[in-house]
Amino acid sequence: MTYDRVMWTSVSGLTFVGLLLIIDVCMASAEWQGDLSAYELASFHNPDQEDVPRAQTFNHFTLSDHGDVYVGAVNWLYRFNSRLEQIQNASTCDDSMPYNGMPCRRTNNYNKILVVDSTRPNSLITCGGVFDGICQLRHLRDISIVESESTPNVAGFEDATTVSLIGPKRDSNKMLYVAVTYTGENVISKAQFPAITRRNLTSNPILSVLLHNAVFLSGAASGVDFTIKYVTTFDFTGFTYFIASHKEDLMSAHYVSKISRVCQTGPNLDAYTEITMQCSGSDGSVYSLVQAAHFGPAGPDLAASWGLHADKQVLYAVFAKNQGAQGTSHIPTDHSAVCVYRMTDILAGFTEAVRGCIQDGEDYKISYLHGSTCSKFRNVQPDNFLCNPVADDTNSLYKYAKGITPVSSTALLEEPGTLMSSIITSTEFNHTVAFLGTSRGALLKVHIENNTAARLYERVILDSRPVLTDMTINDTTTEMHVLTEQTLIKMRAENCGQ
Repeated sequence: MTYDRVMWTSVSGLTFVGLLLIIDVCMASAEWQGDLSAYELASFHNPDQEDVPRAQTFNHFTLSDHGDVYVGAVNWLYRFNSRLEQIQNASTCDDSMPYNGMPCRRTNNYNKILVVDSTRPNSLITCGGVFDGICQLRHLRDISIVESESTPNVAGFEDATTVSLIGPKRDSNKMLYVAVTYTGENVISKAQFPAITRRNLTSNPILSVLLHNAVFLSGAASGVDFTIKYVTTFDFTGFTYFIASHKEDLMSAHYVSKISRVCQTGPNLDAYTEITMQCSGSDGSVYSLVQAAHFGPAGPDLAASWGLHADKQVLYAVFAKNQGAQGTSHIPTDHSAVCVYRMTDILAGFTEAVRGCIQDGEDYKISYLHGSTCSKFRNVQPDNFLCNPVADDTNSLYKYAKGITPVSSTALLEEPGTLMSSIITSTEFNHTVAFLGTSRGALLKVHIENNTAARLYERVILDSRPVLTDMTINDTTTEMHVLTEQTLIKMRAENCGQ
């Protein structure tokens, strides 16, 4: 292990006594250009960016319960204390494990998964994009120690998005839920590519998966350009949710954004269901491509405008318009919007998708997933079959269902000239505040006033590189961690009195 790869700065913090007393004044003012120095508490700059700027980027970060911060980068892992002082680094580029005869130093190991393993003490799961997508279990207190390695094909390659979370299973054991993009480079049979898996954290080797704990792409989808771009995952009331953009279906050329889910307590993942999320602009145009999302509470003002109890969970998402005609490309443009969805609407959409697949037949099946089927049991109601699509332990009612009608929302904020890349929210008094990262390294601070309006009130330049999807905020300390491709920043969330 080495400890000399240090490039960090610490900024002495000014207390923000009285901050909460002037939130209303701050939000009522016109948009201003904020100065990062008024917010920054500490930062760490990528020491490899001078060497190979094309490849040496940060990918993910995570926090441990004891206050340390971990960053997964191309070919490196870093461990910091709460002041972002580097404690340790470890290489993930092992030349003894060639991929296709090419050493890691020439292929670059992109970090795809970085999560603290809550099922065992002092363990960190880290997965890379080389060596067939293998994961490693490392020690939280010494990240150079590799305690065990996983089965192959857990994570995706350089351009293959991967999202994951640790959640419960039917027997109360925790599992790692993973969604990964198939790119054609993944080392696995095209007819048997598991797009979504529920993986065992206690198996040997770790993260092994049984067939019933996987949702497989069809051979036809693996053989054509059917790329799924996953942006995030979260869990809610017994389900694990995934948010992604991809073609509407196997034979479609139209790109849409979808939210899908698997039941955590189901005996298998056959009840996988997906519905389309639509975010429309004020002129009726559609922002086709979801870029990031955050599942969190609605502040009192936002909740009241929807008739919800304060702190009721909602889904916040940022979308972009695509290049060319609407929905015809997977490439986003610098034209973004913020949409918010009630979970009651999303849950109703999933129930309707299952109802349609049970009662109305083939229109509700998912052609790009292997083995998807629907039926026509007109008198069977969906509520009892959202987790296990089998009646009387024998009759399969459906396998993999999709909704036909989108869950729609009208944009609260539209920003021409900006590509939003991340989102997280916080509540100050009655206000819901969204923090939006951009592809040009800015942090936008937005007051979500109600379910129809939001206002950008401050723009802070963090870096010249894109802000990544990983962001955290501590509502008690009002401190944030924000990751760009080259910098990890710890900062105050608000500083209206600057």
